[in-house]
Amino acid sequence: MNEVVLDSYGFPRWRDEVRAKWAPLVFSPIPGSYERLVVACAVVGPGSHHVQVGNQLSRLGCLYGAEAEIISSAVYHLVNSLAEDIKQRGIEALLEPRLALEGAELGRVREAAGQSVESIAHDWLATLSSFHIAPKKDADILLRAAHSLSDAKSRVDSLPIMVFDSLSKKHLELSAYFSEDIRNGRVRRRRNSAFEVTIDFSGKKLVANFATLGAGGVSASAGNIKERLWDLKVDRERDKSKKVRAHELIIKLPDDDHPELTDRKRQNFSAVLSSLEAQADEAEMRLRSFTSVRSISEHIEKREAA
Repeated sequence: MNEVVLDSYGFPRWRDEVRAKWAPLVFSPIPGSYERLVVACAVVGPGSHHVQVGNQLSRLGCLYGAEAEIISSAVYHLVNSLAEDIKQRGIEALLEPRLALEGAELGRVREAAGQSVESIAHDWLATLSSFHIAPKKDADILLRAAHSLSDAKSRVDSLPIMVFDSLSKKHLELSAYFSEDIRNGRVRRRRNSAFEVTIDFSGKKLVANFATLGAGGVSASAGNIKERLWDLKVDRERDKSKKVRAHELIIKLPDDDHPELTDRKRQNFSAVLSSLEAQADEAEMRLRSFTSVRSISEHIEKREAA
């Protein structure tokens, strides 16, 4: 069984993680139509490959009626021929596809990591297509593993409520984008469920979580920030909206003249902040830091008004 471990940034990953190239198989069943269906996902890794066809092709009947069976047969023919081509030509079959039917094409080839080529195919096909339900998402498995591996103490951070109070006084319409707990004045505590992903602010253009990097318990604060960043990462991967929203982790830093920031603590604080920024870059996420609730509120206003 592939074991889950934490990487150097504190993110969970598979010990024997598989990195592979993948591409969606797109099919237009009506010649000349703009209608395009994502029907399969092809994955090619080092020494292994997998082409996953959508396991909910029965839904074609809702769209095409009596023609659904013919379309389904065409899809299986495409998938089988693509799998055979990958067996013969490897990654070249994705980069320079020779598909068996007109109206079929491969989407952009991208790279991913997962437990196996099969799990990568399931995960991305379920994300992109209405014709597939993944048995289990790697993100959910890893999220559960992160909580079992990390023995973090229960944490409380009132920053989200402070930001909510600040914004709702000036822009009542923005207050609706905060989570129900924040709107009801409940401070965030450690989640009860390993599968629960907590998002503080989900607007039209910005999705954000808030966390405080305290001058005192720097290590505990950093652990909380890692958890908040992971929630954002999972939410971004699950986001099915057509529009692209920015995902940001917004943290509040202590003032430079904070009494607890001795020279030694300043050095430690700076090192922790640099590590968190590197972790955010690794996750292809934006980490923004401010020293006041007011500046955070102004930033959110500008992002949503842009």
